[in-house]
Amino acid sequence: MRSARASDPNGVLVLSNSHVLAPDSGRVQGTEVVQPAADDEGPETVGAVLRATRLTRTVPITADGAIAQLNEGVAFENTICTVGDVAGTLDPAAKMKVEKHGRTSGHSTGIIAAIGITAQVNDPEHDVELTFLDLFRVEQIGAHDPPVGKLGDSGSLVVDAASRKAVGLLNAADDLGSFYFAQPIATVLKDLEITLELK
Repeated sequence: MRSARASDPNGVLVLSNSHVLAPDSGRVQGTEVVQPAADDEGPETVGAVLRATRLTRTVPITADGAIAQLNEGVAFENTICTVGDVAGTLDPAAKMKVEKHGRTSGHSTGIIAAIGITAQVNDPEHDVELTFLDLFRVEQIGAHDPPVGKLGDSGSLVVDAASRKAVGLLNAADDLGSFYFAQPIATVLKDLEITLELK
């Protein structure tokens, strides 16, 4: 990712969810980003948050997104593990077959069951319901397929399986792994003022 703001530092940015990278109150910019997650073994600081959208109970949310600037010398690959290089962006569409690679469930393939959804999503850390606008829902293709997404997969880039173009950013998943919600990538890029850096 690259920033579209002339005032931002020039460099590669990491894209994830606001609820993953940013604190829910107080100063956002400069918050340390660790990899792997702080709950995993052996995390190390790899960057700092540049900006994030705010998540609030009182106003419906269009994007749950955040970007971070990598620290100098941190190695990265501009590709998605087990999915490959991203070829651009595309609007999500019903019945589109999509892929993602998440922290918890790994690589999965699903089908977009519905677009343009307004959904109430539980914030487990604060036990509150947040209202999200214009989500799309991805479900398992077969009833006996592996989980399509699980808790901990938030921030995964969702791509069209046929073209490898990014269609969304996963921001909530079913506990049982039968479906997840994602936001259209165009909305995330616009709200964060960033562009997709192709390999």
